[in-house]
Amino acid sequence: GGRCGIYGANCPEWLMSME
Repeated sequence: GGRCGIYGANCPEWLMSME
C-alpha cells in the first residue's frame, strides 16, 4: 500500500502492508 497518504488514519491500508 501507500497510496492514501502512507500514514493516513483514513486509510489503514499501510497498517496491513506493514504487518
